[in-house]
Amino acid sequence: MKKNKFSFTTLLKNTLYIFGIVLTIIVGLVIINNEIENKVEIITSSDSFINNLIARIHPYVIFDENGSILYDMGGMSYLDTIIVEKSSLERKPSVFFPSKITIRPKNVLQTSPLLECIDSEYTYSITVERGSFYDWIYTFRLVEYNIPKKINLFRLDILW
Repeated sequence: MKKNKFSFTTLLKNTLYIFGIVLTIIVGLVIINNEIENKVEIITSSDSFINNLIARIHPYVIFDENGSILYDMGGMSYLDTIIVEKSSLERKPSVFFPSKITIRPKNVLQTSPLLECIDSEYTYSITVERGSFYDWIYTFRLVEYNIPKKINLFRLDILW
């Protein structure tokens, strides 16, 4: 009788050896995948990452009626200055409201930045026009008001 070169035990041993290698590779890939997912989760859930992402995708700045920057989410990287001019009310000369805001960008902005009043006790009609050089000029017409108890805040969104 001829002896078979590959016996059943040799075949079983080789099969288990290959199965062990494949299983080790699969377990290794699962561990690596879990580590990558954990690191991505840690990075993307951090406040600094989210703020940086927002500043790049949707830059804006919040400022008050004195032109003071209160909160910058990347908007000032596009702007040189924000100039706020005030006028007094006809019936109350001691009360001032913003009458004109000039936005001076560092480079040309094809569309005007979106300016909105937040938490204001005034109701404005706002018109926007191109100024000299790169400037955008927002002119306010007071429609309705209560005597303000707090400073007006504005949000300026830089549009792409």
